[in-house]
Amino acid sequence: LSLVGSEMCIRDSYNPVDKRVYKAIIVYICGLTKYLYVHPCSFGNADRPMSTTARDGFQEFIRRARIASNSPQLHPMTLKTDRGSEFAAGAFRTWMTAQNNQHQGFYEQKFTTNSRAAGNAWAERVLQSFRRLLYSHYRSIEEGWETNNTPAQQRVFNWVPVLDTITQRYNERRHNTIKARPIDAIAGVNPAYQETQQPVSYTHLRAHETKANL
Repeated sequence: LSLVGSEMCIRDSYNPVDKRVYKAIIVYICGLTKYLYVHPCSFGNADRPMSTTARDGFQEFIRRARIASNSPQLHPMTLKTDRGSEFAAGAFRTWMTAQNNQHQGFYEQKFTTNSRAAGNAWAERVLQSFRRLLYSHYRSIEEGWETNNTPAQQRVFNWVPVLDTITQRYNERRHNTIKARPIDAIAGVNPAYQETQQPVSYTHLRAHETKANL
C-alpha cells in the first residue's frame, strides 16, 4: 500500500445516533490502487487528541484494505500527509514509529512541502471527486424535500451515515488512471490494472537503479 492521509472540512453535521457534531473527514487513499476510506471527525472532546482519531482512522483503513485484498498481512509502505499535529505528533506518530520498528521497510512517513495542494495534487483530485459524489447524494435528498414539501426547519442533511455508501461508490467506479475499479485493483483481479502497473513498476525500478549508480 502507498498511502495518503488528508483532511477535508465540510459543513457541520449533527449525528443523532451518537449525539455528536461532525465537522471534518480524514481521507485515506492508496496511491497505487486508489482504494479509499473516509473517517469522520467531530473535533469534540471524544476526538481529542486528534492524533488518536487520525491513528484510529488509519488502522480502520488498513483493516478494510486487508479484507478487500484478502491479504491479512498487508502493510502500508509509505504514508504521505501534511504536517498537521494529528499526523506529525502524539499518538499517531508514536504508533507509526512502533509499527516501523516492527515491520522494517513499511510504515515510513513523509510530509508534503508547502501547502497540501501543492505537495499532493493527486490527493486533492481525490477529495474533489469525493465532494462531487457527496454533493450528488445531497442533491437527491434535496429533491426529495422539494417533492414532499418538507418544512425548511426539517431539511437537515446528516452526511455521517452515508460516508460508507459514498466511499463504496467511489471504490466501485472505474478510475481512468489505473483503468480499473479501486475495489478490483486492490484485490488484484483486474488485468487492465496489472497492465497499467507494469510501466509504473519499471519506472520505479529504473529510478532506483539511477540513484544507485550516482
